[in-house]
Amino acid sequence: MLCTLLIACNNGQIESSGTLFPTSSEPSATPTRLPAIGILTPFPNYTIKQIAVNYVDTGDYSVFDMFFVQRLRGHRSRLVLYSDGQLILASHTYQQKIMTPSEMKEFLVQLRNLGFFSLYSNGSHDLTDTLYSFGSDYHPIDYESSYCVSVNEDDGKTLCAYKPFLKDLVPEMKNILQYLNDFHPEGLSVYHPDRILLWIQRGMYLDNDDTLQSVLPWPETLPSLEGSDRKLLYVDGEGAQNVSELFGNTDATKVFVQNGVEYTVYMQVVLPHEELKNWFK
Repeated sequence: MLCTLLIACNNGQIESSGTLFPTSSEPSATPTRLPAIGILTPFPNYTIKQIAVNYVDTGDYSVFDMFFVQRLRGHRSRLVLYSDGQLILASHTYQQKIMTPSEMKEFLVQLRNLGFFSLYSNGSHDLTDTLYSFGSDYHPIDYESSYCVSVNEDDGKTLCAYKPFLKDLVPEMKNILQYLNDFHPEGLSVYHPDRILLWIQRGMYLDNDDTLQSVLPWPETLPSLEGSDRKLLYVDGEGAQNVSELFGNTDATKVFVQNGVEYTVYMQVVLPHEELKNWFK
């Protein structure tokens, strides 16, 4: 497992180094301390996968957005099919399946039959956008949140449906979104990520009072939460899988306690097509 401290802050001041603990495959009475690692450490090299189909949800800003290259605001893939056949679904939990060439072809043919390649949008989400049928009931709304579908077939194409106007979409686009939302083929299994990001803040930062009953002990075999008031950690390999399981195999926020101190920890899975960059580098 590689665990890298990327940025750390104390009282609003960015620190120059941090201390991490690695996960070991061998039982150990105490974790092994790593040397301090500077916050300007770049992300390790990673071979990015090629996308065949990507169905994404864009919404509110995330603390993780600044560490992704070419990422839309709050961008998260709900369904992504890679050119090698790997399918990953991210709804309540992350699931995956390796699709056969015939299954991939059938999936793409269904999108074509639903009219994906015959639809056009100018991206304006107003009366001039033929992806909608407003009639006389149109009122501009400033709300930057959409569902976007990209298919990298032929020359590639992306269609984005503005969330406030979902009811006004033309029937073909409604059917496409419904098809993707309902797509859960047989043979799905848990997806174990090989990269994750953790944003850690000292103290409890959740509004839900129920979280007071769900403060969990932080496992000693995982990277330490101690040190800075706020910090971002990158974890890959087996360590990423272990952390993901602790969070229920979904992007989530939980409160943990380590050595009597509470920490709010946000987890974000980094999918195989997502490229990372430390913009503080």
